[in-house]
Amino acid sequence: MKSLASFPIIAFITIIVTLGQLDIRTPFDPPYLLPVLNALFLSVTPFFVAFIAGRIFLATGNRTALLLGCGMVSLGLGGLISGWFIGGSGGPNVTITIYNTGVLFCSFFHAAGAILTVAPPAANLSNNRKPMLATFYICLALILIALDLAAVKGLTPPLIVQGAGPTLLGRMILGTAIILLGTSSVFFIKRHINTRERLFFWYGMGLLLVATGLTGVFLQKAVGSPIGWVGRFAQYTGGLYILIGTWRFYRTLHHDHMTFEAAIAGIFSEAEANYKALIDAARDAIVSINGEGRVLLWSNAAENIFGYSRKEAIGNSLKDLILTNTYPEELQKGPVFQSRNSVTTSKAEETSILMEAKVRARDGSFFPAEISASTRTASSGVITTLIIKDITERKRVEEELDRYRHLLEEQVRKRTEELSEANQKLHEEIAYHKQTGKELQRAEEKYRSIFENAVEGVFQTTLGGRFLSANRALAHILGYESPEDLMASVTDIGRQLYVNHEERTEYLRLIDEAGEVKDFEARMHHKDGGICWVSINTRLVRDSDGNPRHYEGFIEDITDHRRVEREREKLDSQNRQLQKAESLGRMAGAIAHHFNNKLGVVIGNLELAMDDMPRHSGPAGNLTAAMDAANKAAEVSGLMLTYLGQTTGKREPLDVSEICRRHLPMLRTFIPPNVIMETDLPSPGPVISANENQIQQALTNLVTNAWEACGDGRGTIHLRVKTVSPAEISIERRPIGWQPKDDSYACLEVRDGGSGIAVEDMENLFDPFFSSKFAGRGLGLPLVLGIVRAHGGALEVESAPGQGSVFRVFLPLSAAAAPPQSDKAGSSGDTLPQGAPMITPERGKASSPVPAEGSGMMLLVEDEEMVRNMAAAMLTRLGFTVLAVKDGVEAVEVFRQHQDEIRFVLSDLTMPRMNGWETLAALRKLQPDIPVILASGYDKNQVMSGNHPEWPQVFLGKPYNRKGLGDAIDQALRKKKSLIEEQNDD
Repeated sequence: MKSLASFPIIAFITIIVTLGQLDIRTPFDPPYLLPVLNALFLSVTPFFVAFIAGRIFLATGNRTALLLGCGMVSLGLGGLISGWFIGGSGGPNVTITIYNTGVLFCSFFHAAGAILTVAPPAANLSNNRKPMLATFYICLALILIALDLAAVKGLTPPLIVQGAGPTLLGRMILGTAIILLGTSSVFFIKRHINTRERLFFWYGMGLLLVATGLTGVFLQKAVGSPIGWVGRFAQYTGGLYILIGTWRFYRTLHHDHMTFEAAIAGIFSEAEANYKALIDAARDAIVSINGEGRVLLWSNAAENIFGYSRKEAIGNSLKDLILTNTYPEELQKGPVFQSRNSVTTSKAEETSILMEAKVRARDGSFFPAEISASTRTASSGVITTLIIKDITERKRVEEELDRYRHLLEEQVRKRTEELSEANQKLHEEIAYHKQTGKELQRAEEKYRSIFENAVEGVFQTTLGGRFLSANRALAHILGYESPEDLMASVTDIGRQLYVNHEERTEYLRLIDEAGEVKDFEARMHHKDGGICWVSINTRLVRDSDGNPRHYEGFIEDITDHRRVEREREKLDSQNRQLQKAESLGRMAGAIAHHFNNKLGVVIGNLELAMDDMPRHSGPAGNLTAAMDAANKAAEVSGLMLTYLGQTTGKREPLDVSEICRRHLPMLRTFIPPNVIMETDLPSPGPVISANENQIQQALTNLVTNAWEACGDGRGTIHLRVKTVSPAEISIERRPIGWQPKDDSYACLEVRDGGSGIAVEDMENLFDPFFSSKFAGRGLGLPLVLGIVRAHGGALEVESAPGQGSVFRVFLPLSAAAAPPQSDKAGSSGDTLPQGAPMITPERGKASSPVPAEGSGMMLLVEDEEMVRNMAAAMLTRLGFTVLAVKDGVEAVEVFRQHQDEIRFVLSDLTMPRMNGWETLAALRKLQPDIPVILASGYDKNQVMSGNHPEWPQVFLGKPYNRKGLGDAIDQALRKKKSLIEEQNDD
């Protein structure tokens, strides 16, 4: 078929070359012959192909289909319009100009489409396909018609001169189209060789014929010459080839019940072709269904196993075809099958399950099957692929093996004793017990058959560790070709097979004590150098006098079982870590709110008591000490927020190496003199977007942890900064569930040569207040993890007892460059949300006089009674008349009654019925310019995130003292005053 398809090209090339050597001139074309032929072969065919390409583009969004459709619209318009201007006033020049314009556009679009067929696959266009297709086709048609009108009006340069032949411009245009179409045909034929898709062959050959025909026109010396007509017929033949390829492709879709999307995905992907071949060659049934449970793919094996042809299965419900009413519960409630009435999925991400169920064939028979189901989301919806394996024979064999395994153990024991006794009697009474000898022979044959065909390894060994016998299964488990190879190669079982000699010692001890051992697990060397896990059942065989003779038993390969157990243990460990992190997060959040509220009461009342007491009295000193302790307790609350990663502070581009260099002098002041610090800090180093104080705090904690690990002896700490790729970050990292998203990360590595970390301590290493060193320590590493978490990074630990430890911190790189050192001087503070001009009064300082006493009435909103009373006392001492309420609902009612007298509002954030944000919005509706101070024990960055209709003038962190409260009030009132002055100026 392909040889015949290639013949016209060779014939046309031969004729064109031959006629090109002759100077034959004939009359011009008959009047209506060219319009009719162009309309049939160079207009109808391209328009049909453009229609099919448009449908493919609408169904799939494939860019190649869009480009080929545009190319065919160009060729169709050029062929249609040019033929009808042959007899016009412009003569042949108009006809050739119009046609060559269409051919040139066609060649450009086909060259682009051909390149896309071999380029790396790009995502298909998904949105607004109809408007896009219409825009391309209509705009292209308008452009070509405009150029054609320009040619008719004589506005374009002539491509031929009557009597003198083609011009240089005409040859350049036609030559360009020939080169591009010929190149396009090569791409399409190459795509056919790779995918075996016939559409590409016919399309490529058609384009080659069109290029051949244009070559004939290129070579003609006068319009209407025989070589020109040969060229035209070559183009007409090329149009037929393209039509045949497109029509066969369209018919194949209907015959195979395929969608355009599925077909294009197949022919434009080599992997899809390989996938289809794999599906057809698979021995197990492979079925794909959509979200409604209807069959999309039905493999050859599915036809053979279930009896339904592909035509019968595709489009029908899989449940109606093969599923029964007895399929297991996980099949009903799992992610693939949600009910007995439909086969659907409720998850957009990929999921998979493995199960066993009874399925039904077309003849009504039932058989057990193993079903592996995988669900994924495609552009057309949810697709579920099932691999269905008939396990009838496997079930039967498993049942037989179970039965034989139990029988074999008993028979081996009994028969061994019987054989020993029979052999002894056989020598003594052979002349008198011939029948017994025959029975013994049959028993030996039966035993030998069971021995050789058992699926478990069966063996007999000497007491010293050599094999007396072994079956094929045992040889296979240990990687040997035959039992003879195993027995010849292994002369010392304990030394050659056992990975751990202590396991062999324990195994022999158990046999010596109990005479047998059951389910003893050990690691053994595989012949190929690997290690396999086995389960051993062995008993000690004694002679008639009770003396040990040899060992015999069974070996089962449990390598896969142990691998599954290890994976389960790993998942259990990760789950425990996540649950622990969630529990600690709730605890730290509670500390941030409740603990800070209580500390606020303590600090406030201590401060009030100190104001009422002489400065140098004895109790004043005690109260000052209590105040210091309360402030340090507040710092512990802040540290817990840092552990949660909720206190990021102001971030800016920072050079990690430069941070380390600036911080090294301070680090060396507290490192013991017998500990040496070595550094590897590239210049410039990687740049990150971070808070410098927090990065220095993390560095300090890591270095402190390192020199403490060195103990009292001499040690060395290595500090290194580098840039790494995600592949260099191990999967054993924290926080649990962190995944790299960037191409590169900055790595801060601290290595010590200390005592290392015990295996049992690794899981608890980053728990708050956990420490294996000193009582009362244990917030250093948790704070490092919190800082890393807040900056979107990760942390990994590599350690072993006696071999030191390596801590690596990975932080995302910043696209911005780090500013010069001089630019960074004096930069501090936190970035507040846009539109929220506020301050955070200084926390934790001893009480000092307030700059200015206040006056007037204010509204205090606080649900905690002790905090409310303490704050009211402070405000009273600051000179204000206090209206104190317990929640936002009461606050709105009181504010309505006294809104002309109230100067400002101090409101808590977390309250029942109406929280601080809702209270702020309600008060601003009553009086838009009322100053509001919002107080909370939570971190400021966490509280002030998000979008809110109204913002407070000041955020006041709990616990606060009287000076901090006074500063907040001054700031809020100044803000209102500035706003009033601006409004008056306007």
